[in-house]
Formats: sequence, structure tokens, C-alpha cells
Amino acid sequence: MSKLGLHYQLTPDWAKNLHPQWQKIIAPGATNLWPNTKTIGRFWVDNDSTVNNTYVAQGAAGAEAYFARCLPLYRAASWCHCFEGVNEPHPMYSWPFAQALMAFLSRYVDLMHSAGFRVAIGSFSVGWPDVGQAKMFGEAISKADYLALHEYGAPSMRDGGGFWTLRYRRTLAELEAAGIHCPPILITECGIDCGVLPNQAGKGWKTVGISREQYQEQLAWYDTELQRDPEVLCATPFTCGPTVEWKSFEVDETLAKWIVARQAVIQPGIIKEPPMVIDGRRMSADEFLAYIATVQMDITKTLYIHHTASPPSSWQGLTTLKALRAWYETKIWTDELGRRHEGWEAGPHLFVAEDGIWLFSDIAHDGVGVAGHNYQSRHIETVGDFTSTLPKGNTLSNLVTAAAAILKGAGIGVDSMKMHREDQQTQCPGNTFAAQFRPWFRDLVRDKLITLTPPPPNPTPKHALAVAVRWNIEEAVREMDANNLDAARQRLLALIEAQNGSAYRLERALEGE
Repeated sequence: MSKLGLHYQLTPDWAKNLHPQWQKIIAPGATNLWPNTKTIGRFWVDNDSTVNNTYVAQGAAGAEAYFARCLPLYRAASWCHCFEGVNEPHPMYSWPFAQALMAFLSRYVDLMHSAGFRVAIGSFSVGWPDVGQAKMFGEAISKADYLALHEYGAPSMRDGGGFWTLRYRRTLAELEAAGIHCPPILITECGIDCGVLPNQAGKGWKTVGISREQYQEQLAWYDTELQRDPEVLCATPFTCGPTVEWKSFEVDETLAKWIVARQAVIQPGIIKEPPMVIDGRRMSADEFLAYIATVQMDITKTLYIHHTASPPSSWQGLTTLKALRAWYETKIWTDELGRRHEGWEAGPHLFVAEDGIWLFSDIAHDGVGVAGHNYQSRHIETVGDFTSTLPKGNTLSNLVTAAAAILKGAGIGVDSMKMHREDQQTQCPGNTFAAQFRPWFRDLVRDKLITLTPPPPNPTPKHALAVAVRWNIEEAVREMDANNLDAARQRLLALIEAQNGSAYRLERALEGE
């Protein structure tokens, strides 16, 4: 399936009629007009690039200030799938700036996760990070939900020898060589930008002497290349609804419709689902306990235990996970309306093995593992075939820890833990294991639950609301100082908007003490 999506600088009226798999919106509003689209949100902050880089230069402290500044905006547009932070940080060639950016990004990811938001970090401009530089940001990249990159070529998208467009392949290879986990990649800007050439900044595809059809051919070439790499989920050509200075980059309604139309079914009568996103990290039992304590899971009523039904000797960690992803993406299934689909959007949440606990699908949300019973459920695959033997050693220990941690995080008990075979006709998780599931395995998990330290409580919204009130008042004062009285009035009115204003919400939160 096509990986091209849409990018909106301003949002034209026709945008509500187009529903790509992915899109990016600058300054998304409070209303979600695209419930079936994954929207990447980003906000302008004053003089965007100048202010962004000022925050970045302050390192971790700058991240805290930037986060506090943006938090009310994130909360107002919380329907977005994820958010980008600072855009195209620079000067990347400056070692002090790069060091500050490392600290900024790491702290920003932590703050976003603590507030319950997915985050795409980087948003590096074309040509960055430089060769050998990606691993500097490994700590932040490895714990982010997505890595955001920008890729342009000029005068053609094919120009640059892989250092402009398709540069993500070099970045990915550098991270893998350094042993750094890379989350899924989002190309959040792409197209033709003559800014890669000397003295040609601000000139888009309409300035290089090509027709719309020729530009479409270049986008199609780029899309075909992206489809070779499952690590990349989308690319959003810059931009629909451009402001005046970016008119030469415009993706108008006709071109936008062409992009969305590329996401057609690949077989008659079968809807091809988007590529599956997997995590791929391996954790020790202690690392998983620390991780799960930070996850805000959707309502979970059942934890299913599975086995892979293959010998442990066949397990190759991340290589096996990638092979399973490819297999899951070929699975044919039928929805409640009778439509046939190819590919699962998610799979099991964890694979536990002798070498650790491996993260697969996002544990915060429902996965896939038991036909007709995936709603409000979580799934653990145990590496091994337990038809005639029981889990043992580190595999058993990791399984017990993982199961207890999920039950604890979901606020449910061992009675909510079931075998795959209990709700679907299958031998999973193996006859010998099934015979000892009650009481042996349940008792092990119950004993582990008793020993676990309760996860930290969810962050209180009171501080966030107080920050929102303070920030809006500060902004109103700045607007009054600049004699922008209407803007100041709107800031203050937003605080006391009936029911939804930050001031009223803070008042209600404090009344609950």
C-alpha cells in the first residue's frame, strides 16, 4: 500500500473530505474530522525556528519550558495520534548545540510520555543528522514512539545520491550498527525543495520547470522506494494549504486526491491494511517492570497466555519478530460488515523467551491474538512448544513477571488471566502447560503480584491545569503590552469558557481534594 499521506500548513475546507492513512497538521484544532486517519500534530510557537532553537539550547530545562508552553495545545488536540516537538533544530553542526539537543530530546520524550502522549522526535531538516551523528541522539530516539525526518531533493527528488531523499536508510543503518533501537520512521516533510541548492531557499516543485504529472511521477518513485522498507510508515509531501511564502510547494486539492487515491486495495475485494508497527525492544524483567509502570493502558479485562509452538532453538530475537510481522501482514480476515482485509494492524503484545521480554505491539492498546476476543485484552506469546513440557528457567520467570506486571498495571487479578484455548478452538498454549495452568501457573503469578511494588499513580492533572492557566495569563499580558487587545481578550475568555475553560477545570479539580 502507498505510504504517501498529506501535510497541512493551513487546513482548507476540502481537507475534511480526504481521509488518508496518515496526515500531518500544523496547529490542529479541537475537533477530529478524520477518525480513521492517524494525525501527526505540530504547533507553531511564536517565531517558530528562532524560539525552538532557543529552547533547545537550554537542554533539559528548555524541554521543560517548551513542554509547559505547549501542553495546553496538546491537551486541546489530544485526539491526534502523536505530536512532533521542535521543528528542524539547528545549528546541528555546532557541538554545544548538538549536546543541548540530546538532553532536550531525552527530557521532552519523558515529559510527553508522562502526560500520556505519543511523540515523534527529531524532525531533522534534509541532510541531517549528519553521517555518524544519529547515534548521539540514541537515548531519546530509542524511547520515542517515532523518529521524524524530513527529506527533499532538487531539482528532482532523485537527486542527492541518497544523502537527501532516502537518507533515512543511512540513519537507520547507523543506529542498528550502534545497537540502538529505532522506532518506526515518519517522513513528516518531503518533496522538492531547492533549498538543498546554493541560494535557492524557499523554492518548491512549481519553480523547477516540471508539470504536475512529472511531480506525481517523482512522488510515485519515492513511494515505491518507501514500500521496500517496513521501518517507514508514511511520508507527507509539503504542503496543502500553504501560507504565501510556501505557495510554490503547494499540494492542491487535485494533487491531494491523487495521493489519497494511491491507497487503493491491492486485490479485488480485499482491503490492504497499513504496515504493522512493532516495538522490537528487548527488556530484562526489572526493565519491563519499570517500563510498564509508565504505560497508561486502555481498559483491559483479559490477559491471554499463548505459546509459539516452535522450539526455543528457532528463536532469533528481533529477526524472528520481523519475520512474524511480515507473516501477520499477509493474514486475511473478515470484519463485522463482511469486508475482507489483508494484514493485521497489531499482533501479540509481548514475546517472552530465555533472553528477555520482547515488546511487539503497543501494550497501551488492544492487540490481536484470539479471534473475536481482542477487545480490551492483552496477549503474551511464550517462546517454546509446551505440548509435552512446561515453561522453565528464564522463560518461565520472564513470563510470570510479565503477566503479573500487566495484571497489576491493568488493575485486574489472576482470575482475568486465560489460555488462548479457552476462547478459541486451538491447542495453545500446549497440552502440558494447559494441564498445569490452574493452579500451578496462576499461583506463581499470584505470588509475584504480591511482591510487586505498585506502579506510580498517574500524574495529577492539577499541575497541568495550573500551568495552562498561568501560561494563558502570561500570553494575555504579552498581547496587551503589544496593544493586541482582541487577542488578549480571547486568551482570557478561553480560561473561563463554560465547563471547558482551564480555570473552571482547575477549580473543579481542586474541589475534588
